[in-house]
Amino acid sequence: MRSKNKFKLEGSMKSKNKFKFWNEQDDLYPTLLAELGRAYNMGYSVVEISRILNHANCIKLYEIMRVAGIIPVMGQGRRPKFDVPDALSTALAKCKLGFSQWCNTHDLDPRPVADALSKPEDLSVDDSRFAHWAFKNDFPTLYAKVYNTPPPNTPFRDPDAVAERNSTYSTVTVLDEERNVYVAYIPEMPDFRVEAKTRDAASYALKQHYILRISINKLKLLLPKS
Repeated sequence: MRSKNKFKLEGSMKSKNKFKFWNEQDDLYPTLLAELGRAYNMGYSVVEISRILNHANCIKLYEIMRVAGIIPVMGQGRRPKFDVPDALSTALAKCKLGFSQWCNTHDLDPRPVADALSKPEDLSVDDSRFAHWAFKNDFPTLYAKVYNTPPPNTPFRDPDAVAERNSTYSTVTVLDEERNVYVAYIPEMPDFRVEAKTRDAASYALKQHYILRISINKLKLLLPKS
């Protein structure tokens, strides 16, 4: 039994995309984690990486990178509230990150960061330099408005990933009667093959596999930050 249809495969994981996050059982998942670690070690923050991968927010990526040991694990217990600029609080709420979590993505202690952000940057004080750099790095336009500094020269844009990023492909799902599994694949990309017990599961897994590959390809294009 064989079925064929067409669908649009996108590298985006925005909220309207039902295939929001990666399949941890996929053979490519360890490669994804390695590329996330490489990007983070090159100086890209969780907020930046989420933007590059077109995620609707940062919390799932934060959890994945924390579990993988890429970013530090925070201690247990209730998080104290800190007085930080309203604009930063709003931006972090959209990212679905708490202030302490955001500080953790930069390996910073939230208490001195909150204190440093309550006043203009003091380049002679390490806590001030690190705190303002983190804010400026993740939300450059917003930072300029809050502290009345020159806006960034160029707006953030994600790298041009791969030609098939927003391409439409044919997909084929066929029943392997001998093994009683459904095999889904993309004829234009023979190496893209997945198996599942049902037709719908096979189709879903194929789309997840594609999104995983697109994410890896986008991360591979990143260069070390100067």
